Amino acid sequence: MKSTFFPEIKSIVNIPAWAQDPSSGKKVKTSAEAYTLVPLIHRCVNLRASMLSGIPIRTYKNKEVTDWFWSDVPAREMIFQTEAALLLTGAAYWLKATNAAGMTTGIRWLNPYTVDTKWDEKSRKLSFTQTIGSKTFGPWGQDEMLYFRDFNPSDDVGRGVSSVDVAIRDAQLLYHMTTFAATYFESGAMPATVLSITGGATPTADDTERIQNSFTKAISGVKNAFRLIALRGDV
Repeated sequence: MKSTFFPEIKSIVNIPAWAQDPSSGKKVKTSAEAYTLVPLIHRCVNLRASMLSGIPIRTYKNKEVTDWFWSDVPAREMIFQTEAALLLTGAAYWLKATNAAGMTTGIRWLNPYTVDTKWDEKSRKLSFTQTIGSKTFGPWGQDEMLYFRDFNPSDDVGRGVSSVDVAIRDAQLLYHMTTFAATYFESGAMPATVLSITGGATPTADDTERIQNSFTKAISGVKNAFRLIALRGDV
């Protein structure tokens, strides 16, 4: 029997620019940015997912020990990605593929940031769609999807409350503290400096800019962090 293996699904998800260049982010607003930009969040998610996927696994079929059901998808990889998805978004999705007889022949983990869950009031059923760029795949019914979610006190259908979302303000603080310290030391660990120009006539804008540029060049940069500057005159 011919398998209808994952019709209308794309295996490669376009990664946004901020994920390709972690240094380009200005603020931490989402769990994805927190995972990409904050080392502690990144480490905690990977540590928990790695530990969980490292637990010994034994599968059974008809009460007998058997191999993992889907050889093309490593069990530990699925567990790692599922736990990471739950920590970051509060939900995880496994899409099932079936053959002509309706038997499940494979599964695929879907990026939770690309999946939407909808509840139909009339049918009282869930449906799922995946949006990648300008294209939408699906919809898939709840019999075609294995849906995992964390608890959400205000929503019984959609995504749960993820651990990273709860810690997003702490992640913002960590990121900005690191950014501030990095910028401070990149400038030579020098505090804000005010130059007072006294004596004689009021300096022109060109004179002020020239003095400012000369002083900035003399003290900025790590190599000038402990440099002693001697000034002449009243500056």
